[in-house]
Amino acid sequence: MASSSVALTTAITTFLEIVKISENIDELPQYLQRWGLIPTEGVYKCPTCGNSLKLQRAQDSIDGWSWRCCHKVSLRKQARRVCGTRVAFRTGTVFARSKLSLLQILGFINLWVRCLPQTFVCEELKLSQKTAIEWASFCRKVCLEYFMCRPTKLGGPGTVVEIDESKFGRRKYHKGHRIEGQCVFGGFERGTGRVFMQWIEPGTTIISNCWKAYDVLHHEGYEHLKVNHSITFKDPETVAHTNSIQSSWRAAQPSTSGCIKGHEPGNLARYMFLERCGILQLDRTLEFFRMAGELYNPVAPREDLDEEWSDDGEDEDVIE
Repeated sequence: MASSSVALTTAITTFLEIVKISENIDELPQYLQRWGLIPTEGVYKCPTCGNSLKLQRAQDSIDGWSWRCCHKVSLRKQARRVCGTRVAFRTGTVFARSKLSLLQILGFINLWVRCLPQTFVCEELKLSQKTAIEWASFCRKVCLEYFMCRPTKLGGPGTVVEIDESKFGRRKYHKGHRIEGQCVFGGFERGTGRVFMQWIEPGTTIISNCWKAYDVLHHEGYEHLKVNHSITFKDPETVAHTNSIQSSWRAAQPSTSGCIKGHEPGNLARYMFLERCGILQLDRTLEFFRMAGELYNPVAPREDLDEEWSDDGEDEDVIE
């Protein structure tokens, strides 16, 4: 393929860059491979003969490309001939069940990770409200699936982790305490700013409130410090506090405020994704591409992903 003519030199991938790349049909596959959204040649194997597939231009493909096996093989004792097996460009990828153009899909992801209003996204990409809602749901699912498959271990010897629980949901009659919603448990690792967890490494110093359920921690290999929030927010003797994790809860709660019941896990996963990108100074767009590429990889397909998902594919949504 020709060398790249669009250099991604900015700290944040812009929508204009996505448009320029998507319009260059000859070089687009090179970017998709760099981002991890499609396989590279040599690792993607022919389902018929097992040899490597190659990308070739295809006039009958919506994206202008398809995978083809050009190796000569002998099948069922027949004379050697070119295998010729073709695999659709989108098969097994994040694009597989969509009829939108690659520009619309890549553009939607770029605008979604930058938290732009949905009405603006629909206008810019000529999408229906229904399609935008379905793709937003899919993007939340990617975040949720990724963090579920790769749970983060916080802590370790010499590390301090604050833990706390919070209830996410709506206030009844829009006032008072939050009593409708889901309880979520999370942690904050001091020094790195990493939030939430599935496991905490033994030897970690854990700071929590005085909830009795935490009393077993010192039996599990952790140094446990408590803060009695009915008296103070910082223990005067140990100087222990949980201000950091509570601050994280306050930052995360707007992401679930007013959302549809059942969407809380996905919105929290999105918050974790955005927080992680901020802490590690990652480009949100490129990091999401990498995550989606790992989950939807035709070279190593996962059977536990929902194969029934698809957007509505309305004709008016497709950019000619």
